[in-house]
Amino acid sequence: MSRFYTKSWFCYVAPFLLFFALSEAATYLPNWYFHIYLAKIFSTAGLLWAWRSTFYKDLTTKLTSSQLFISLFAGIISVATWLICINYEWVILPAHTIPEQWPLILKVSVVGLISLGASFVVPILSELFWRSFMLRYIIEQDFKSVAIGQFQFFSFIVVVALTTLPTNYIIPIALTCIIQNSLIVWQKNLRCCIVANMLSSTALTLYCILYGYQIL
Repeated sequence: MSRFYTKSWFCYVAPFLLFFALSEAATYLPNWYFHIYLAKIFSTAGLLWAWRSTFYKDLTTKLTSSQLFISLFAGIISVATWLICINYEWVILPAHTIPEQWPLILKVSVVGLISLGASFVVPILSELFWRSFMLRYIIEQDFKSVAIGQFQFFSFIVVVALTTLPTNYIIPIALTCIIQNSLIVWQKNLRCCIVANMLSSTALTLYCILYGYQIL
């Protein structure tokens, strides 16, 4: 029997589980939020880079101009979903907890690094796990044999359900997941989902910074 870390799914699952574990740790250690966020960004980015050859095909499929437009539109819809939920107080974002005693240059550096991670690393990590791996793995354990974007209703719904389990932001995350799942089924290109996710994550990160919320 081959060891679990040699399985084809390991490179997709390990970075996500590490990110999730550190995120959970941050909920119990709020004073260490910024330290843990930086740790999870750098550690997961390091794993993604180390295993970049595994993800090469997923990440290098070219986008057509129409796919780029569709992806940007999907990202805008996701942003609008979050802003509507925040405006109607269906979700309550926590206020930022950056220590007041930190010098300005440290504050700017930490917020800048976290913003870059939230806008670029997290979307890639998320889309590789949910859209490239999990949607296909639920259909067939040999997920590499399943084409990206292959539709199965059960897989589609289970992924939506799973994304909402560990979060208090059920409505916007469920709706965003439906948008992303629909996008991958429609366009069969993971980069569409990454572009949409990056746009929505960047916009939401800027919103959090401008209004004094914790970066998600």
